[in-house]
Amino acid sequence: MNLDHLNLKTFRDGVYEALKLSILRCELLPGQRLLEKELVSKIGKSRTPVREAIIKLEQEGLVEKLNGKGGYFVSSIRKQDIEEIFNIREVLESYCVSLAIDRIGKEELNQLEQITQEEELSESSGNIYSLIESDTRFHEIIYRACGNQKLYEILNNLKNHIYRFRTLSFKSRERKNIPLSNHKKLLLAFRRKDKNLAKRLTIDTISRSKNILLQEVLEGKLDS
Repeated sequence: MNLDHLNLKTFRDGVYEALKLSILRCELLPGQRLLEKELVSKIGKSRTPVREAIIKLEQEGLVEKLNGKGGYFVSSIRKQDIEEIFNIREVLESYCVSLAIDRIGKEELNQLEQITQEEELSESSGNIYSLIESDTRFHEIIYRACGNQKLYEILNNLKNHIYRFRTLSFKSRERKNIPLSNHKKLLLAFRRKDKNLAKRLTIDTISRSKNILLQEVLEGKLDS
């Protein structure tokens, strides 16, 4: 857990951001117990910022308390969580795409094009975390382009869950040699203003990711 790469105002922010990133990247795995002493040893500072960071992450739903035992653990990912979040995404993101395709501008399309090029480089180099970041930025551009502030806020409120699920999905796809992205097809649909294709690609991608994670549950790699 390294804080050197973070541009932060205070060390306290650094502890929180480092822990959060480790959870979102699944370096700290779902269900893994968080031991303050161990975290302090890795970070090299006092317990106070570590404890404060854990409490903040609990408020965000990324950390849970151990019932009756004290201490905390990384929030588990259950079958119900996967089904609920992905079903919500199918509805919201397909609607978001249908709005964005009429409003997106040339500059934003060029940004999407640049991201697809970056993804090719990341995929060829095997940099999965760079791929996840690129995937997140790609969808963020579409979210903003929809022109519906409330819809954007709702999707933004789901971003922690989406990021963690995205990480698990990408890692599973990488292990099983499943193609990681269909962004080129989606970008082409945007350029052609093909709303039906864009919505279908969006729903197909979300459904595929959901099924991958549900399979992980069946294989015992995630909580059921």
